[in-house]
Amino acid sequence: TGGSEPLEAIVRPYLEDESMSSFLNRLMHMNVKLKGGQNILVKVDKMLGAHGVEAASPLFDRHLAELSFAVPPQFKRRGDVEKYVFKQAVEPLLPRPVVYRKKAGMGVPLSHWFKKTELRDYAHDLLLAPRALARGYFRPEFVKVLLSGVRIPRSLGADRSGELLWMLLAVELWHRVFAEGERPSVAADSGASEGIE
Repeated sequence: TGGSEPLEAIVRPYLEDESMSSFLNRLMHMNVKLKGGQNILVKVDKMLGAHGVEAASPLFDRHLAELSFAVPPQFKRRGDVEKYVFKQAVEPLLPRPVVYRKKAGMGVPLSHWFKKTELRDYAHDLLLAPRALARGYFRPEFVKVLLSGVRIPRSLGADRSGELLWMLLAVELWHRVFAEGERPSVAADSGASEGIE
């Protein structure tokens, strides 16, 4: 979907689809079509295709998907275990810890990028530029700690400094483009990078 269509207009047809036997199936169908078919699979196909590699997505096979929608909802979840029947089917083939491990997204090495690449200097120049500091959105001391590569306090979990910097960068760039009308560019402000250690 990608236009300015209101979220309700996008979601409503899936939630009201009476051809689906249960609300869970409606949610699954929406997830497969919107997140899978119009987001993840498209990105994977483009990224791999750019390198001459073809992706295989066996869990998106049409026959398997149709079979999964025919499975009664009570077999799709058992307590907090998602894909219960599928996991039962593959349990003899895979080690139990693999079958029942917690769901995890694909990590992007943001912390590494901000510590070891030019993205660190770019973030420094943007987030500590005089105009960014004048807005007062960010605490400069905290930005400097994040940019220093020092692990952030334990109360914030594992080293999430890269994710925090990424979000701060997104806010700063958003403000420049949409609040100030600046045209997006790759180059950052100059003059803020002195003193990076």
